Amino acid sequence: MAKARCPDCGENDPSKFGKNKAMESGLCCYCKSCMNNRNRKSRFDNPEKVQEHKRKWIAKNPDYYLDQYAKNKDRFSNKNAKYREKNPEKIKAHNTIIKAIKNGILKREPCVICGNERVDNHHESYKEENWGKVIPLCRLHHRRRHVEIENGIPLDEEKYKITDMNRIS
Repeated sequence: MAKARCPDCGENDPSKFGKNKAMESGLCCYCKSCMNNRNRKSRFDNPEKVQEHKRKWIAKNPDYYLDQYAKNKDRFSNKNAKYREKNPEKIKAHNTIIKAIKNGILKREPCVICGNERVDNHHESYKEENWGKVIPLCRLHHRRRHVEIENGIPLDEEKYKITDMNRIS
Protein backbone atom coordinates (compact mmCIF):
# COMPACT_ATOMS: atom_id res chain seq x y z
CA MET A 1 0.00 0.00 0.00
CA ALA A 2 1.36 3.43 -0.98
CA LYS A 3 2.27 5.84 1.79
CA ALA A 4 1.10 9.42 1.73
CA ARG A 5 0.95 12.30 4.19
CA CYS A 6 -0.65 15.66 3.43
CA PRO A 7 1.73 18.50 4.39
CA ASP A 8 -1.22 20.84 5.09
CA CYS A 9 -3.48 18.75 7.34
CA GLY A 10 -1.46 15.62 8.13
CA GLU A 11 -3.99 13.21 6.53
CA ASN A 12 -2.40 9.82 5.80
CA ASP A 13 -5.29 7.65 4.52
CA PRO A 14 -4.33 6.76 0.90
CA SER A 15 -8.01 6.62 -0.15
CA LYS A 16 -8.25 10.38 0.52
CA PHE A 17 -5.52 11.23 -2.03
CA GLY A 18 -5.80 11.64 -5.78
CA LYS A 19 -3.59 9.67 -8.15
CA ASN A 20 -0.40 11.09 -9.62
CA LYS A 21 1.78 8.78 -11.71
CA ALA A 22 4.68 11.24 -11.54
CA MET A 23 5.01 10.77 -7.78
CA GLU A 24 6.98 7.82 -6.40
CA SER A 25 3.99 6.78 -4.24
CA GLY A 26 1.58 7.14 -7.19
CA LEU A 27 -0.48 9.59 -5.13
CA CYS A 28 -0.76 13.39 -5.03
CA CYS A 29 1.22 15.04 -2.27
CA TYR A 30 -1.90 16.83 -0.90
CA CYS A 31 -5.14 15.13 0.15
CA LYS A 32 -8.20 15.82 -2.04
CA SER A 33 -9.69 18.25 0.46
CA CYS A 34 -6.53 20.36 0.78
CA MET A 35 -5.94 20.20 -2.99
CA ASN A 36 -9.48 21.50 -3.58
CA ASN A 37 -8.90 24.34 -1.10
CA ARG A 38 -5.57 25.24 -2.74
CA ASN A 39 -7.12 25.20 -6.24
CA ARG A 40 -10.09 27.31 -5.09
CA LYS A 41 -7.73 29.87 -3.51
CA SER A 42 -5.54 29.93 -6.61
CA ARG A 43 -8.55 30.56 -8.87
CA PHE A 44 -9.76 33.35 -6.57
CA ASP A 45 -6.29 34.96 -6.35
CA ASN A 46 -5.58 34.72 -10.12
CA PRO A 47 -8.86 35.58 -11.92
CA GLU A 48 -7.12 36.91 -15.03
CA LYS A 49 -5.25 33.63 -15.48
CA VAL A 50 -8.51 31.68 -15.07
CA GLN A 51 -10.30 33.90 -17.59
CA GLU A 52 -7.48 33.53 -20.12
CA HIS A 53 -7.52 29.74 -19.72
CA LYS A 54 -11.30 29.70 -20.22
CA ARG A 55 -11.03 31.95 -23.31
CA LYS A 56 -8.48 29.59 -24.87
CA TRP A 57 -10.61 26.54 -24.08
CA ILE A 58 -13.74 28.12 -25.59
CA ALA A 59 -11.74 29.09 -28.70
CA LYS A 60 -10.75 25.42 -29.13
CA ASN A 61 -14.29 24.15 -28.37
CA PRO A 62 -16.63 26.79 -29.86
CA ASP A 63 -19.69 24.54 -30.16
CA TYR A 64 -19.47 22.94 -26.72
CA TYR A 65 -22.11 25.09 -24.99
CA LEU A 66 -24.46 25.02 -27.98
CA ASP A 67 -24.18 21.23 -28.11
CA GLN A 68 -24.82 20.93 -24.37
CA TYR A 69 -27.91 23.11 -24.65
CA ALA A 70 -29.21 21.17 -27.66
CA LYS A 71 -28.73 17.83 -25.86
CA ASN A 72 -30.35 19.04 -22.64
CA LYS A 73 -32.92 21.59 -23.81
CA ASP A 74 -35.73 20.17 -21.67
CA ARG A 75 -33.55 20.09 -18.58
CA PHE A 76 -32.52 23.73 -19.08
CA SER A 77 -36.14 24.77 -19.67
CA ASN A 78 -37.31 23.01 -16.51
CA LYS A 79 -34.45 24.47 -14.51
CA ASN A 80 -35.25 27.99 -15.75
CA ALA A 81 -38.96 27.56 -15.04
CA LYS A 82 -38.25 26.36 -11.49
CA TYR A 83 -35.89 29.30 -10.91
CA ARG A 84 -38.50 31.79 -12.16
CA GLU A 85 -41.16 30.21 -9.97
CA LYS A 86 -38.91 30.21 -6.91
CA ASN A 87 -37.51 33.77 -7.41
CA PRO A 88 -40.26 36.04 -8.78
CA GLU A 89 -38.83 39.14 -7.06
CA LYS A 90 -35.43 38.61 -8.71
CA ILE A 91 -37.06 38.18 -12.13
CA LYS A 92 -39.09 41.39 -11.65
CA ALA A 93 -35.98 43.29 -10.55
CA HIS A 94 -33.99 42.09 -13.57
CA ASN A 95 -36.88 42.83 -15.93
CA THR A 96 -37.15 46.36 -14.49
CA ILE A 97 -33.52 47.02 -15.41
CA ILE A 98 -33.83 45.41 -18.85
CA LYS A 99 -36.88 47.59 -19.65
CA ALA A 100 -35.13 50.71 -18.32
CA ILE A 101 -32.13 50.07 -20.60
CA LYS A 102 -34.39 49.29 -23.56
CA ASN A 103 -36.41 52.49 -23.02
CA GLY A 104 -33.32 54.67 -22.57
CA ILE A 105 -34.02 55.45 -18.91
CA LEU A 106 -30.84 53.68 -17.86
CA LYS A 107 -27.71 53.34 -19.97
CA ARG A 108 -25.29 50.46 -19.94
CA GLU A 109 -22.13 51.30 -18.05
CA PRO A 110 -18.82 49.41 -17.83
CA CYS A 111 -17.78 47.47 -14.73
CA VAL A 112 -17.13 49.96 -11.92
CA ILE A 113 -13.99 48.07 -10.91
CA CYS A 114 -12.17 47.03 -14.10
CA GLY A 115 -13.99 48.91 -16.89
CA ASN A 116 -15.02 45.75 -18.78
CA GLU A 117 -17.93 46.55 -21.13
CA ARG A 118 -19.65 43.16 -20.66
CA VAL A 119 -21.52 43.55 -17.38
CA ASP A 120 -24.21 42.07 -15.19
CA ASN A 121 -26.16 44.66 -13.25
CA HIS A 122 -25.86 43.56 -9.62
CA HIS A 123 -28.78 44.18 -7.24
CA GLU A 124 -27.64 44.54 -3.65
CA SER A 125 -31.25 43.93 -2.56
CA TYR A 126 -34.33 42.54 -4.30
CA LYS A 127 -36.83 44.59 -2.29
CA GLU A 128 -39.20 46.41 -4.66
CA GLU A 129 -37.93 49.86 -3.64
CA ASN A 130 -34.40 48.77 -4.66
CA TRP A 131 -35.21 47.29 -8.08
CA GLY A 132 -33.81 50.36 -9.82
CA LYS A 133 -30.56 50.41 -7.82
CA VAL A 134 -27.81 48.44 -9.52
CA ILE A 135 -24.04 48.17 -9.63
CA PRO A 136 -22.60 47.43 -13.09
CA LEU A 137 -20.10 44.58 -12.57
CA CYS A 138 -18.36 42.23 -14.98
CA ARG A 139 -19.03 38.53 -14.37
CA LEU A 140 -15.82 38.13 -12.35
CA HIS A 141 -16.44 41.07 -10.02
CA HIS A 142 -20.14 40.15 -9.75
CA ARG A 143 -19.13 36.70 -8.47
CA ARG A 144 -16.63 38.29 -6.10
CA ARG A 145 -19.33 40.60 -4.69
CA HIS A 146 -21.51 37.56 -4.00
CA VAL A 147 -18.60 35.89 -2.18
CA GLU A 148 -18.27 39.06 -0.08
CA ILE A 149 -22.01 38.95 0.69
CA GLU A 150 -21.77 35.26 1.67
CA ASN A 151 -18.88 36.16 4.02
CA GLY A 152 -20.87 39.03 5.58
CA ILE A 153 -18.74 41.82 4.10
CA PRO A 154 -20.83 45.01 3.82
CA LEU A 155 -20.98 47.07 0.63
CA ASP A 156 -17.99 49.42 0.24
CA GLU A 157 -19.67 52.43 -1.37
CA GLU A 158 -16.35 53.93 -2.46
CA LYS A 159 -15.43 50.75 -4.36
CA TYR A 160 -18.91 50.06 -5.79
CA LYS A 161 -20.78 52.95 -7.38
CA ILE A 162 -24.54 52.32 -7.24
CA THR A 163 -26.57 53.55 -10.20
CA ASP A 164 -30.10 54.51 -9.12
CA MET A 165 -32.43 54.78 -12.11
CA ASN A 166 -34.99 56.49 -9.86
CA ARG A 167 -32.64 59.50 -9.64
CA ILE A 168 -32.04 59.65 -13.40
CA SER A 169 -34.27 62.16 -15.16
